[in-house]
Amino acid sequence: NDEADMLMGLLRMQGVLATRAKNIAGALELITASTRYQLAFVDLNLPNGSGIEIVRRIKEGKRMTHVIVVSGAIEKIPLVMGYGYVGLLGKPYSISAIREVLWKHRLPFND
Repeated sequence: NDEADMLMGLLRMQGVLATRAKNIAGALELITASTRYQLAFVDLNLPNGSGIEIVRRIKEGKRMTHVIVVSGAIEKIPLVMGYGYVGLLGKPYSISAIREVLWKHRLPFND
């Protein structure tokens, strides 16, 4: 979707190596792969499933991956807080918000 494309573009502008899953199955495949991710941006409102399940799986199987919930639906945020630390990135995105997330998680970003 356009929002995910925009987020990927903003991350790449900041020099971040990013991978995108286009659906729940793709996200589950990435989670079970041996690749280690520092951050996972997870939208809770996915067209073909629940981002909440993705957050749960990441927190159970990839403990060192920090989850950043991307959502405009603040009412769903409490549903994932029980899985441990979860960062938040509200919609619409901005370069400054992306930089803040990267800075908080000690990832490099471009000035």
